[in-house]
Amino acid sequence: MQKAAGQDQPDAHLLLGEWYAEGNHVEKNPVISVQYFKKAAARNNAEAQWRLAQACLAGEGTLKNEAAATQWMRLAAKGGHHKAQAWWGIILFDGREGLAANEREAKKWWRLADKPASPRPFRTVTEFFDWINKPAPLDIVQAHAWFNLVASKNYQIKGKGVLMTPQIILELVEQNMTDQEKHQAEAAAQRLAEELP
Repeated sequence: MQKAAGQDQPDAHLLLGEWYAEGNHVEKNPVISVQYFKKAAARNNAEAQWRLAQACLAGEGTLKNEAAATQWMRLAAKGGHHKAQAWWGIILFDGREGLAANEREAKKWWRLADKPASPRPFRTVTEFFDWINKPAPLDIVQAHAWFNLVASKNYQIKGKGVLMTPQIILELVEQNMTDQEKHQAEAAAQRLAEELP
């Protein structure tokens, strides 16, 4: 994963940011998490922009900064992030310092947020889990199983100028897995394929 991040792949930066935010496979470190989110966000990754907005609102890994949160939220909404679009609608409806309330614009963003997400292509790893309405897996075997399923459906995880296939992610995840974990993941992927359409 570090190798992919070193190649400036926004989806790898996003995934590392999520790992550091949650303490998955690495020691939890919100500051490092925000650094990775910033790298992905700079490459127009809407999920990373959303995560930065949340970090700025909560003061997690960075200083609490409502103005910065508003800017990241706007970028994530423009990037097609449904939750960010809903929040951006609220911000526009209520108004903020330097931003007049605008009910008409707010309703436009709420309508965008209500549109069902297309099953492909996914802009981020996390967007896939949002689409199937399941939490992102915290365990490496389950993560592998999900990406195995995504790969079998030929989905692509993509952002502006970037294409990261689930096969690439599988290879990155497998670097940290034992043979036993790989077999468990393959069995889990088969069970998932039977459960999902």
